Order: sequence, then structure tokens, then C-alpha cells
Amino acid sequence: MRAKQILQLSLITIFVFGSASAANTIVQTIYFGQDGIFNQFDCSTGTLNFIRIDITLNIYGGQFNYDNDSTSEASGNLQFGETAGVRDTSDVCLLESLNDYIFDDGNIYAYTSCNFVLSPDNGDGGTNYDSTPPDGAVLFGSDKSVTESGYIPDVFWTQGDKGFLGTGTYTILYSLMPWTDFTGQNVNQIQFSCTPPVSADGSITVIYDYDAIPEPAALSLLTAGIFVCCNKKKS
Repeated sequence: MRAKQILQLSLITIFVFGSASAANTIVQTIYFGQDGIFNQFDCSTGTLNFIRIDITLNIYGGQFNYDNDSTSEASGNLQFGETAGVRDTSDVCLLESLNDYIFDDGNIYAYTSCNFVLSPDNGDGGTNYDSTPPDGAVLFGSDKSVTESGYIPDVFWTQGDKGFLGTGTYTILYSLMPWTDFTGQNVNQIQFSCTPPVSADGSITVIYDYDAIPEPAALSLLTAGIFVCCNKKKS
């Protein structure tokens, strides 16, 4: 076979198998409020490279009212917002290592935060909750969006009641709950309410990245290319 024919055949092979082996993605998204049902990856489609799970959590507004009922000054940091979690899922394994869930132990957080200093209780007491200064305060929530990604190692793809691989479906169970956290000095006797509450929405996305198995048409193209090159050689 002459050099020109070898080059032609090589280019055909690269085109056919290069195109067929280019990475592809399957993207599935559900929104909070919907059932977290996803299709498994059908291994006849190709060779799976990785599984990535994205969670997006959006929060809007809210008002956090708090009051120090301690006889001592209270100071520290306050967070309030929402948290989304996927730890209760059993159909698939959502670990990123042997003992660690994806994200922050299976949860992501979106919140408004501030540092605070509250004077000792000014006499309103625990039965007369009051968020006015100097022993009380109000924090207005801000609109925020948080997206985090987690990768599932291949050792966990077949674990769980159903696993990620197959031709059926699996369910990712999720929760959406209010989040409040106080850290600092003398914060145990702070009373609070979130009125109006934070509004939240978001989504869960599962991404399969894979190399496709060459289609029969691509193999036919390769065969035709070889045939053409061989005929040119004979002529």
C-alpha cells in the first residue's frame, strides 16, 4: 500500500473512531417539589467516565428577629437560610470516599449571616419576646444562589438498592429545611423567630460523562474506506 493510501486510510480511521469516542454527556435535572427520579446509565450506550451530581439552592428574603434573654452580653455570628440534603437516599450510594458523603456530609447551605453584639436582657424576659435594641436585633435576608458539585467514584456506582448502572430508574431522596446557627459567647439563651420566613427553591442534576460505542454506520464507513483504498491499489 502506497504512502498516500496509508494516509487516506489513517485519516478515515481517525475520523470514524475519533468522532465515535468523543466524550458525550447525559444531563438529567429535577426541581425541588418534584420526585427525584433519574434514569440509570445504560452501559450499552458506551463507557462511563464519571458521574457528577450538582445541587443548586436559591434563597429569597426572610427576616430573622432575635432577643437576648441572658443576664450577660451575647456576641458572635448568626446564620439563617435554608439547607438541602440528600443523605436519606438508599437507591444509590452518594459517598465520595469510604466514609464521606458528597457535599458537606450530604448537605449544602445557603444563608445570610452577620456578626452581632447584644446587651444583657433589659427586662423584657423570656415571656415577653422583643427584638428591639439593645438586647435584640433584626437581620433581613438577602437573595442568594449556591451550587455545589460532587463526583461519585466508580467503586460506588453499583452500590445501593439499585445503583447508577442499568436500564431502570432510581430515586434520590432530598430534604429542604430552614437553617439557623448561632456561634459565640452566651448564645444559648437567645430567642428568635423567622417572620416572614425565607423562601427557597432549587434543583438536583445528575450528569453522566461517557465515551460512546461506535455506531454500525461508523463501522460501515470505515469498511467502505478500506475498500476504496484497496481498489485504488489494484488499479
